[in-house]
Amino acid sequence: MQRDLHSNILDKPALAPQAVTGTVTGAWIDTTVAGGFEGLLFILNWGAVTTLNSTNFLTPKLQEANDPVAQADAADVAAADYLNTVAPPAAVNSDVHGTTSRLGYRGYKRFVRLVLTATLSPSVFASAVAVLSHPKYAPTPGS
Repeated sequence: MQRDLHSNILDKPALAPQAVTGTVTGAWIDTTVAGGFEGLLFILNWGAVTTLNSTNFLTPKLQEANDPVAQADAADVAAADYLNTVAPPAAVNSDVHGTTSRLGYRGYKRFVRLVLTATLSPSVFASAVAVLSHPKYAPTPGS
């Protein structure tokens, strides 16, 4: 097994860069890609934003499913399956311009996605990357 980080993670686009004005749903991330991964972290990138306060805020959350096509079992991630955060994550209501945030997942569903809800005007620019870690087989594709 490779001991460097580069050979033991796989990054996937989770949310394309965009202006968020309401609810935006990211892509489903398959945790079984390339043989499977045991860790998943979403890194959110915040761009230009209007004033954030108690009435203008952002709320990130994760959803999980075993079948992203039918979505019969798609649901919000349970509080116990978030890492290092209050679950669902607390609303972001302070200055995040040019910063990053992260949401860790420790559940067992095959597919996970990020959902951002913005209750502000005009918008906030955001994007996200999913980082899959602890692969069953290393090095990971593209290493």
